[in-house]
Amino acid sequence: MVPFFMSLQSTILKGLESFLSKRIENFIRARTRVREALFFQTFEARDTDVYISTFLKSGTTWMQMILYQMFTHGNMDFEHIYEVSPWLINEAGGKDGAERINKLNNPRIFKAHEPYEEFDPKNKNKFIHVYRDGKDVAVSLYHHRKNYKDPNETLDQIFESYFTGGTYNWFTYTKQWLENKDRFNILYVNYADLKNNFEETILDIARFLEVNVDEETLTRIKERSSFEFMKANETKFGEQAQAQKIYNQFIRKGNLGDGEQLSEIQKKAFSVIYGKELLNLTKQRRLH
Repeated sequence: MVPFFMSLQSTILKGLESFLSKRIENFIRARTRVREALFFQTFEARDTDVYISTFLKSGTTWMQMILYQMFTHGNMDFEHIYEVSPWLINEAGGKDGAERINKLNNPRIFKAHEPYEEFDPKNKNKFIHVYRDGKDVAVSLYHHRKNYKDPNETLDQIFESYFTGGTYNWFTYTKQWLENKDRFNILYVNYADLKNNFEETILDIARFLEVNVDEETLTRIKERSSFEFMKANETKFGEQAQAQKIYNQFIRKGNLGDGEQLSEIQKKAFSVIYGKELLNLTKQRRLH
């Protein structure tokens, strides 16, 4: 009889653990939603705000640095890029975030990984949407999560979670932003153009944002948004150190073509979905 009762006890404990775990998760979600609601009640939206809309690992921080250098004298006296270019949903979890952000001068630069549908359909803001080849995104995201989240996570898991499944899916996210059904004021920037035609792309961005970029400013933008400069100042851009995790690879490579590391099966699956969902849209937006 003893083994039976031991088995019963183990089953009860596992069930209790699962029950409590779900209750804790629900509590954390509810608390997060309350904090976000309070934050956005205090946050003062402005038509002059500029949003950098990107999927994860698609050149977000790079574009934050570019716009910061473009809009200001480019002083590097901030501790982290979020001080001068916040991520609103991230700030919602802290204290006094809205009050600090409300004090920032126009135009404010905001990072945004949020889906298209989460923005006000009637907004009058300007958006810089950076499009990066999804296969390269998958590999970059794999290395980021392996370094910062879970060292045991595999590329297969990343591809399944963010490309062939999951609620936050690269194809769905990208399709909504490229379709632009509510006709937001969006400039589409190809990550590859930033790599291969940097100065020309910067001037396109400046025209869209109605900013005058002279030779001195262009030189500073080019120098301070370079891989070498940002890598040397990585603590101003990346996440903070955590025990037993790699934390100095936030600025990792940013290369083109790393997606070739995907398996042949993954590349074929990507190609099939891309052809159905995005091929025509990327051609229309001149991102193909």
